[in-house]
Amino acid sequence: MGTVVWFTGLPGAGKTTVASLVAAALEARGLDVRHLDGDRVRADMTRDLGFTRADRDANVARVAAAAADFSAEGGVALVSLISPYAAARAQARSRGWSGEAATTSPVFTIRSGRRVVLTQDAIWRRFTVVTPPR
Repeated sequence: MGTVVWFTGLPGAGKTTVASLVAAALEARGLDVRHLDGDRVRADMTRDLGFTRADRDANVARVAAAAADFSAEGGVALVSLISPYAAARAQARSRGWSGEAATTSPVFTIRSGRRVVLTQDAIWRRFTVVTPPR
């Protein structure tokens, strides 16, 4: 039996970066690792979904199913996904997550050498086109 570790947080919080570093370290130890990143998943496996609450929940469910399948085959599935709703994460967790990591980097990004400071609400609106979940 493998394992699933779910990295969640705001856009730009470091989910993908941390999961990629963990994946590289585990692969260096000979483990079979799959990193399911939200941006890549949205471009392929869940491209038919939008950003409504129902679509976000479906996105989490599909990714959780893929991660669970890989884990059942003995692999380590690392998921880096915004997954803003606790209920959807709880449903996904029922498939047997080993752990959940919430990443929180400083709320700013570097673009073309310029520092852009954003509030958390601005990040949600800019990247998800919705108001932040409460």
